[in-house]
Amino acid sequence: MRCGGLGALVWLAAFCPGVARPAAPSLCARLANQLRGSPGILTKDARQPGRWLLPWVAFAHAHPVKSEALAAQLVAQWRTAMGATAPTSIERLPAAGLIRISRNGGEIDRYCSHAMFFKWQRGGARHVLSLPPHYRTPCGYRDQSGSLATVLGQPAYVESEPLDLSRSDALLQISPWRGSDWGRPCSVAIRFTYRSRVTRQLYCGAQRTVCAAAREIAPAVGRRYQLYAVNAVDAVTGLAPGARVQFNDSLGVQAWLLIDHAQRIATAKSLAAVRGPSPAWLRHFRLRRVEYFPLRLNGTSYLGAIGPIAYGARTLFGVYQMPRGRSQRLVPLAVVRMRWQQDGVKSIQFRGARASPIAR
Repeated sequence: MRCGGLGALVWLAAFCPGVARPAAPSLCARLANQLRGSPGILTKDARQPGRWLLPWVAFAHAHPVKSEALAAQLVAQWRTAMGATAPTSIERLPAAGLIRISRNGGEIDRYCSHAMFFKWQRGGARHVLSLPPHYRTPCGYRDQSGSLATVLGQPAYVESEPLDLSRSDALLQISPWRGSDWGRPCSVAIRFTYRSRVTRQLYCGAQRTVCAAAREIAPAVGRRYQLYAVNAVDAVTGLAPGARVQFNDSLGVQAWLLIDHAQRIATAKSLAAVRGPSPAWLRHFRLRRVEYFPLRLNGTSYLGAIGPIAYGARTLFGVYQMPRGRSQRLVPLAVVRMRWQQDGVKSIQFRGARASPIAR
């Protein structure tokens, strides 16, 4: 055999000293390739949470800790490590001997999840495991979730979070289980294409022409917001410069001052709204995540605002009176609600190592 001759790379790696085998593709690379092969199934199942990512990723079913025969031992170990408050749910991957117990809770935007992981096979000793490498900090956003799962048949811990809070685009952070410890994490980002439509005018003030203009441009503003959401994620992951929502007016120095002023007013007003009455539509806005931008309608300058509704693939778009001088009020003129629906897969990307956290 001549190692310098022609031949398959695999043959060279097997029979020729000094020739390294090609690196096996990561779990995320293999998952991305599988997903790319079935865009129709992926798009259809994204609308059905119970089937999301099946059959490629099968999430473990969570059930109450108290229903487990091991409940007393698990709760005792939890209290030793985590304090007096008991865990509430448990997940298992029986074939791998993996157990995750957790306690979740929080407010509408802020969400806390504490967990412990165990390795246990029936009849053997039970060992506490280290947290997976990409395990998030205990408190994040309600849209983030983590679970034991099998990915292409391999045991893993998977965290999922939206790339854009009003749609189904998702980032999966995957830590594969290697039998005795967690392997190197990787990530898969799934983005869809969407169509949108205005489903309801939630508020219309005295200026009816503004309401009509808002309804007319809402889908176009929504498409620009979708582009912003992608660019904002890429900015954090180092793929693009920082982004801001922009529609039909420039983002000069005055625009930045306007945006900063609007955000400060909105933060103060959102805190005040918790203590007193507020319009019904305002309660749907995730006020901490609203993006403001200058907007021109029929030759007049306004303040635009767009952001995700608390739940569901929906977005609110609002037009406000331009705040003047030291005004501490945002006066709404028109607010519309839009709904998004996936109509195809835009991209599926993977990274071999952990992706950067998503900006909020």
